[in-house]
Amino acid sequence: MLPALDSSAHVALEVTSAAGVDGAIDIHNKSVGRDATKGGVVGGVAGGLYGFACGPFWFLCVPVTAMVGALPGSAAGAVVGASRALPPEKADPLRARIAQWRQTHDLRTQLQAAIVEQARSRLTLASDDRADAQVHVTLQNLALNSTSDEQITLVAQVLVTVRQGKGPEAQKVYDYTGPSSHVLVWLDERGDFIGSSLESFSRQIGAQVVAELARR
Repeated sequence: MLPALDSSAHVALEVTSAAGVDGAIDIHNKSVGRDATKGGVVGGVAGGLYGFACGPFWFLCVPVTAMVGALPGSAAGAVVGASRALPPEKADPLRARIAQWRQTHDLRTQLQAAIVEQARSRLTLASDDRADAQVHVTLQNLALNSTSDEQITLVAQVLVTVRQGKGPEAQKVYDYTGPSSHVLVWLDERGDFIGSSLESFSRQIGAQVVAELARR
């Protein structure tokens, strides 16, 4: 937990990005784990039903056959999940659209502005030379998750470090997961879905950070 800052304390705010965050965005296929789990369940049920063929000793066969069924079921589910990764003809344009947005928008500046907007009425912001406390916000990760049905979710991780005087620094990691939308929504050029998604991320993280720092 981050320390609560006094409303009269002068607070300096800095937002930076970790190395690599400003590069091409990663798209993680989340189908593998989910489909492997489904495959294991289906395989286990099928194996369990097969165990009843053992007749009066079914109670000895069911655990074994269920396990045997679950193993190939999980493997098959993983293969299906891997084959359902977002195809290049959609993944590449999606990365390009986000890169295009970032050419004209600075996400770090947007995140700082969102935090300042939230903090203006609850904290006393100041420059470093007048600050009683320093709040350092680092955007550590920004990526997309995709599922087998091509649902895309923005995920991010932010590290907040607070230093007050000569005392020990305090840190907290904030994980963000946005709502899922189909890849065609992300790629639709008629709207600004990408910009809206990144703006929503900045606002929500800003609200969370300030709410914790300014709690009474």
